[in-house]
Amino acid sequence: MSEVRLVLRDAAREISGVCHGSTADHLIAALSAEPETIAELEKAVEHFYKRGDGHSFLGWFAPGVDDEPYDAGVVIVDLAARLIACESTYSSPGRYGFVLYHDGRAATDLQVNYHLPDDWTIVSDVLDWRARAEELRRQRLRQPPLDAREVLYGRPLLEFIAAACFERFGRAAVANNPPTVEEGKVVDVPLEATYRTAFAGIAARWRRVLEAERS
Repeated sequence: MSEVRLVLRDAAREISGVCHGSTADHLIAALSAEPETIAELEKAVEHFYKRGDGHSFLGWFAPGVDDEPYDAGVVIVDLAARLIACESTYSSPGRYGFVLYHDGRAATDLQVNYHLPDDWTIVSDVLDWRARAEELRRQRLRQPPLDAREVLYGRPLLEFIAAACFERFGRAAVANNPPTVEEGKVVDVPLEATYRTAFAGIAARWRRVLEAERS
């Protein structure tokens, strides 16, 4: 008994299908990347399971929810509710653990660790999973979490980098690659080194901005 029924839900859609129990384990490990959609989850699982070119990890799943246990059981993952409901004889997911990296052909001996955020709820009883999921969804809607990705990778970061680069590299002194003193001798600093130093300073300023936002 090694196959399970797997149900995946996000705020916009839900799919289900039968897969090997290890596939469900790899998808649960991928939750450590904090995906909010099924598409993001499918992308995140590539850290643990190499896909073939053009191969969709969930391509055979069908729209809708079929939570009837199959073979080893059933695993339900609701991204919008941050809920995992699992009744399976194959494995019992936890908040942290490891999976064996799959190279696209077979599982390897390489262990890849994962650790899920604290706001994930994991239950071993799937009898009332729908009611629990709806309750958790309502709670998240009342207290929407901060999506740090928008700050780390979105428009605020891009605008900060653009402004800092314009300020730093728009100066004639930097463009002229001024000399410096090293052990009593005047030497020319390679332009590449100047850029590296400048970019390191910009990164440090961005970290200070994030720290100020958190405090």
